[in-house]
Amino acid sequence: MRRVHVSHLRPAMALGKPLYDRNGRVLLAAGVPLNARFIEALQARGYTSVYVRDGLADDVAPADLISEEVRMVASSHLEALFTIVTKVSEHGEPRKPSSWPGETWRVIESLYRDVEDILDEVFASEAFDGMAAVKSHDSYTYEHSVETTVVGVMLGKRLGLQREDLRQLGLGCLLHDIGKRGVPTEVLNKPGPLTSQELAQVKEHPRIGFELIKSLDLDSPVPQHIAWQHHEKQDGTGYPRGLHGTNRVVRSIADLGVPGRIMLLAELAAVADVFSALASDRPFRPALPPEEVARTLRALAGSHLNREVVDAFFRVVPTFPMGLRVVLNGAPFDGWRGVVVAVHPSQLHRPVVRLLQDSAGREVPHAEIDLRRYPDVSLSSERIDSEAGSAPPRTVWDPLRA
Repeated sequence: MRRVHVSHLRPAMALGKPLYDRNGRVLLAAGVPLNARFIEALQARGYTSVYVRDGLADDVAPADLISEEVRMVASSHLEALFTIVTKVSEHGEPRKPSSWPGETWRVIESLYRDVEDILDEVFASEAFDGMAAVKSHDSYTYEHSVETTVVGVMLGKRLGLQREDLRQLGLGCLLHDIGKRGVPTEVLNKPGPLTSQELAQVKEHPRIGFELIKSLDLDSPVPQHIAWQHHEKQDGTGYPRGLHGTNRVVRSIADLGVPGRIMLLAELAAVADVFSALASDRPFRPALPPEEVARTLRALAGSHLNREVVDAFFRVVPTFPMGLRVVLNGAPFDGWRGVVVAVHPSQLHRPVVRLLQDSAGREVPHAEIDLRRYPDVSLSSERIDSEAGSAPPRTVWDPLRA
């Protein structure tokens, strides 16, 4: 199967992966032939791309971070909390627990259970196979927050954090964008560049998130500080407070006594947040190809993101995930096309590729190559709609809109 931009969908194409609503119900099942009505409905719901079956490697399903059930349940609980926030905020920003309706605490308890479920799935996995969740515009904030949580706790696990720290990190990642409820939707989803006034509105969301979570009086201050600090940068040019980092994971006693430092858990959340944002379709730009995601993360390490955390990220997240259609570069397979069918935990970036077509476009017999045995062969991802015309224009990634 392959990923196709919605503008290039045609009737009779078969859906490759099922699509779900926010309650976990199937909207369209895998294998359903698309028709004009279905395609219009996908566009109306804000989908940018979907997976379709094309007869080549349809048995290799693009990998997901976590089970669909856990992802959708957590997304629905987040949506419930955001709805409560919207209602409560109509009367001004809440200042204390009594400002919140009683249902708030049931939702918070549900979100903590969601974090435990995510932790269980993360601890059952040694590395990501990839991220293949397709999000619509109206569900982006919720599903992006869930994906940020999964990546954040996987990083925390890699760095040896205790489960209670991971639990608070998980809730902080789930809630890191809750302050966006104070930013108009038309600004968040604006296709073009933001005005200076709109940028100022967006830059308020970490402070708003901090105040909202603080007023809940949770059992730990960690989640509120993750929301407050996830847009700070190592070089001190982030917002809202211009905090600095050390580009290290281990803090010395001297570091702990220096004011204005970014806390480690917020740095983990920042890397996870940027990764998910880069790899997701947005109203103002399509998802970046995996190799561009990796290149951008490495470029941001040191100035924006904690360098040692980014290094840890690349030890748990493969550049080319399972199910990705790729083009091979270098002899003896230069110009050949294939699909990633396995990822080695010890060498995440040298996967096993099933060959599909040679450089002339001829279908090749069933054959798989292990790139660990071909050090001179590199990969690039196949454009999501290369067989149906040129992709929509890309725009420069804007960290303010992550």
